[in-house]
Amino acid sequence: MISNNNIEKINELENPQIEISFDDVQEINETQTKGNEKNNQKNNKEYQQQKQRLKEKDYIELLKLIDTAKNYEYPSEEIKQQELKEKEKRVKEIVDEIVKMIEEYKN
Repeated sequence: MISNNNIEKINELENPQIEISFDDVQEINETQTKGNEKNNQKNNKEYQQQKQRLKEKDYIELLKLIDTAKNYEYPSEEIKQQELKEKEKRVKEIVDEIVKMIEEYKN
């Protein structure tokens, strides 16, 4: 027959009672807090580095744009007139094609 003492031992093995002291809980919380602070510092450092890289990249792009603007040569009046003549010629060709199509359609 199983004694009461053995039954208690079996119950303890099946349902162990874990005792955690207040000091243990505080230690766990402090450890988690330190870990969180360390992660926050690491993440903040990475964020600041990324932010700095983006600033540097934007600054370089801005310098490139300024350089391009300084070296840009606006087309002369002669070039503008030549481009306008080419566009007028192309419009005339398109109108002639449309007129030709209309005449063919009528016939």
